[in-house]
Amino acid sequence: MDGKKCSQMCQKRFKKDALASVKITRDFVSRARKVAREAGAVWRREHAAQIEKTGFMPSYLSEAMNRNKKESREAAEKKKVEDAERERVRQQKRINFLLTQTELFAHFIGQKLGSTAEGADAPGQQASALSSAGGKGALDKKERREA
Repeated sequence: MDGKKCSQMCQKRFKKDALASVKITRDFVSRARKVAREAGAVWRREHAAQIEKTGFMPSYLSEAMNRNKKESREAAEKKKVEDAERERVRQQKRINFLLTQTELFAHFIGQKLGSTAEGADAPGQQASALSSAGGKGALDKKERREA
């Protein structure tokens, strides 16, 4: 019994140590975020006070703001160009798909009619062949149902 009790006490001790280390790292991250927020607030207050006092923005601050605006503008333009390129590629794929489907359909209809592309020279002949074949196909289906 004493060995079992001793092992349980050791487990409790190690679990407490492990939880404490996890808590320390979690607290460190939250504290770091809090300090960063507070530092940013202090800087903003100081800059606002300096602007109010002198009537103009310090050069290092205005340069940083201009640089940030320029970077964000360039990023927006780059994103716009990438989106346009992506849309162009998508449209091209769509057109290729539609052309492929049209060619497959034409090939299928050509085989169904028993004619080839060489046999029908004019588009009018193909249209008349399709309309006449449609009637035959309908009769064949009716005959099959009756049989």
